[in-house]
Amino acid sequence: MGKRTNTTRLAILVGVGIVVVAFGMKYYKTYQSTRPCMLKGLPAQKDHYFWLFDSSKRVMLDCKIPMGNPSIGKYWFLYTYAAQYRYVIFENHSYNSVPLRRVSDSTEAINPNGEYINPSEGGSYGWGGQLFASSKVCTDVCSELQITFNNGSQMARKSEADKIVFSGLMTNALLKNHEGEIQSLIRYDKPTRTTLVLYKPHGKLYFILINPFEGSEDFDMGLENLILE
Repeated sequence: MGKRTNTTRLAILVGVGIVVVAFGMKYYKTYQSTRPCMLKGLPAQKDHYFWLFDSSKRVMLDCKIPMGNPSIGKYWFLYTYAAQYRYVIFENHSYNSVPLRRVSDSTEAINPNGEYINPSEGGSYGWGGQLFASSKVCTDVCSELQITFNNGSQMARKSEADKIVFSGLMTNALLKNHEGEIQSLIRYDKPTRTTLVLYKPHGKLYFILINPFEGSEDFDMGLENLILE
């Protein structure tokens, strides 16, 4: 009886060991394949996107998150302005080939707890309201982009030669490529006043997400602080 019990225990331990090793190998392969795309801190480049702002406003900017991977042209920055507005700016070389006329938008039901991207990078951010954002570590090169807002979002679109501006109330949104594959997710904990700008001045596409802090009355001023020419 004791011998059989020991054999059973050994079989269980071997089985668990195989599962652990298999999981570890899968994780290691994922890490190795995505490592060249990962973001890192850029504390010496906090003014990287100051050029997007009116020169008279820059003194009031505070860079909370400077992240990037300069070798592949990928950046994720978060600024606050005078404790009144939050600016999340992200840039990705994978999207530079997309002309603004090939950016579409739609609405659908988005599960606020759904795991849409795996593996992903990102996290939760404060400074003016709760925001969760995540993206594929290695995004796909895109010829088109589709922005899908959650049902119930009230985002008006205005298109110009070098930019698209969405503004209104937003909850969740997905960014998809031309094959419908999800590249990024933005999620708020409640409907939030939002301006989303896609700006393409010189062949590079910049995403600028603007939220006023609670209590900030002038919603449009967040956009007026920028110089988008």
